Amino acid sequence: MIKIAHRGNTKGKTDRENSPTYIQESLQLGFDVEVDAWYVEESDSYFLGHDAPQFQVDLDFLMAEGLWVHCKHLKCFQSLLKVPEINCFMHDEESWKNGTPAVTSHQYLWSYPEVYTFDGKIYGICGDALL
Repeated sequence: MIKIAHRGNTKGKTDRENSPTYIQESLQLGFDVEVDAWYVEESDSYFLGHDAPQFQVDLDFLMAEGLWVHCKHLKCFQSLLKVPEINCFMHDEESWKNGTPAVTSHQYLWSYPEVYTFDGKIYGICGDALL
Protein backbone atom coordinates (compact mmCIF):
# COMPACT_ATOMS: atom_id res chain seq x y z
CA MET A 1 0.00 0.00 0.00
CA ILE A 2 1.32 3.43 -0.90
CA LYS A 3 1.29 6.52 1.29
CA ILE A 4 0.07 9.76 -0.29
CA ALA A 5 1.18 12.99 1.37
CA HIS A 6 -1.85 15.30 1.45
CA ARG A 7 -0.66 18.56 -0.16
CA GLY A 8 2.89 17.41 0.61
CA ASN A 9 2.33 17.00 4.35
CA THR A 10 4.06 14.10 6.05
CA LYS A 11 4.40 15.38 9.65
CA GLY A 12 1.17 17.35 10.03
CA LYS A 13 -0.29 20.44 8.43
CA THR A 14 1.97 23.36 7.59
CA ASP A 15 1.82 26.65 5.72
CA ARG A 16 4.07 25.09 3.06
CA GLU A 17 1.17 22.97 1.72
CA ASN A 18 1.03 22.77 -2.08
CA SER A 19 4.27 24.69 -2.61
CA PRO A 20 6.34 23.14 -5.40
CA THR A 21 9.50 22.75 -3.27
CA TYR A 22 7.50 21.08 -0.49
CA ILE A 23 5.90 18.72 -3.01
CA GLN A 24 9.32 17.83 -4.44
CA GLU A 25 10.68 17.13 -0.94
CA SER A 26 7.83 14.70 -0.22
CA LEU A 27 8.31 12.95 -3.57
CA GLN A 28 12.05 12.61 -2.85
CA LEU A 29 11.20 10.99 0.50
CA GLY A 30 9.36 8.30 -1.47
CA PHE A 31 5.79 9.46 -0.92
CA ASP A 32 3.16 10.00 -3.57
CA VAL A 33 1.58 13.45 -3.18
CA GLU A 34 -1.93 14.85 -3.59
CA VAL A 35 -1.92 18.45 -4.82
CA ASP A 36 -4.70 20.98 -5.37
CA ALA A 37 -4.60 22.42 -8.90
CA TRP A 38 -6.17 25.41 -10.62
CA TYR A 39 -6.24 26.49 -14.25
CA VAL A 40 -6.33 30.22 -15.04
CA GLU A 41 -7.75 30.51 -18.52
CA GLU A 42 -6.77 34.16 -19.09
CA SER A 43 -3.07 33.34 -18.81
CA ASP A 44 -3.31 29.66 -19.84
CA SER A 45 -1.48 28.81 -16.60
CA TYR A 46 -1.67 26.18 -13.88
CA PHE A 47 -1.33 26.85 -10.18
CA LEU A 48 -1.24 24.92 -6.93
CA GLY A 49 -3.17 26.11 -3.89
CA HIS A 50 -5.99 24.93 -1.67
CA ASP A 51 -8.41 27.85 -1.58
CA ALA A 52 -7.10 29.83 -4.56
CA PRO A 53 -4.33 29.73 -7.20
CA GLN A 54 -1.12 30.38 -5.32
CA PHE A 55 2.00 28.71 -6.83
CA GLN A 56 2.40 28.72 -10.60
CA VAL A 57 3.58 25.41 -12.11
CA ASP A 58 3.87 24.03 -15.62
CA LEU A 59 2.47 20.86 -17.14
CA ASP A 60 5.81 19.09 -16.73
CA PHE A 61 5.54 19.59 -12.97
CA LEU A 62 2.02 18.12 -12.94
CA MET A 63 3.23 15.09 -14.92
CA ALA A 64 5.66 14.05 -12.18
CA GLU A 65 5.36 10.40 -11.24
CA GLY A 66 3.58 10.02 -7.93
CA LEU A 67 1.34 13.09 -8.17
CA TRP A 68 -2.41 12.86 -7.60
CA VAL A 69 -3.82 16.10 -8.99
CA HIS A 70 -7.04 17.26 -7.35
CA CYS A 71 -8.60 19.70 -9.82
CA LYS A 72 -10.37 22.44 -7.93
CA HIS A 73 -12.73 23.37 -10.77
CA LEU A 74 -14.13 21.96 -14.01
CA LYS A 75 -11.93 23.92 -16.46
CA CYS A 76 -8.82 22.56 -14.76
CA PHE A 77 -10.13 19.00 -14.90
CA GLN A 78 -11.15 19.29 -18.57
CA SER A 79 -7.75 20.70 -19.47
CA LEU A 80 -5.70 18.10 -17.57
CA LEU A 81 -7.73 15.16 -18.91
CA LYS A 82 -6.07 15.90 -22.28
CA VAL A 83 -2.67 14.95 -20.81
CA PRO A 84 -2.65 11.17 -20.21
CA GLU A 85 0.48 11.28 -18.03
CA ILE A 86 -1.36 13.32 -15.39
CA ASN A 87 -3.32 11.38 -12.75
CA CYS A 88 -6.12 13.84 -11.99
CA PHE A 89 -9.55 13.81 -10.41
CA MET A 90 -12.29 16.17 -9.34
CA HIS A 91 -14.97 16.00 -6.69
CA ASP A 92 -17.08 18.47 -4.80
CA GLU A 93 -17.50 18.80 -1.06
CA GLU A 94 -20.96 17.25 -1.04
CA SER A 95 -19.72 14.10 -2.80
CA TRP A 96 -16.81 13.86 -0.40
CA LYS A 97 -19.08 14.23 2.65
CA ASN A 98 -21.43 11.57 1.26
CA GLY A 99 -18.54 9.16 0.74
CA THR A 100 -18.96 9.09 -3.04
CA PRO A 101 -15.52 8.39 -4.55
CA ALA A 102 -14.03 10.25 -7.48
CA VAL A 103 -12.56 8.26 -10.35
CA THR A 104 -9.06 9.40 -11.29
CA SER A 105 -7.92 9.63 -14.88
CA HIS A 106 -5.66 6.62 -14.13
CA GLN A 107 -8.63 4.54 -12.98
CA TYR A 108 -8.42 4.64 -9.20
CA LEU A 109 -11.26 5.36 -6.81
CA TRP A 110 -10.35 8.36 -4.67
CA SER A 111 -12.34 8.19 -1.44
CA TYR A 112 -10.25 10.32 0.88
CA PRO A 113 -8.38 9.16 2.85
CA GLU A 114 -8.44 5.79 1.06
CA VAL A 115 -7.66 5.06 -2.58
CA TYR A 116 -8.98 1.85 -4.14
CA THR A 117 -8.47 -0.14 -7.31
CA PHE A 118 -11.55 -0.95 -9.40
CA ASP A 119 -11.60 -4.47 -7.98
CA GLY A 120 -12.11 -3.05 -4.47
CA LYS A 121 -8.58 -3.49 -3.13
CA ILE A 122 -7.10 -0.66 -1.11
CA TYR A 123 -4.23 0.91 -3.05
CA GLY A 124 -3.17 3.69 -0.73
CA ILE A 125 -3.87 6.04 2.14
CA CYS A 126 -3.71 9.83 1.93
CA GLY A 127 -2.98 11.89 5.02
CA ASP A 128 -1.15 14.78 6.62
CA ALA A 129 0.87 12.76 9.17
CA LEU A 130 2.44 9.76 7.48
CA LEU A 131 5.75 9.58 9.35
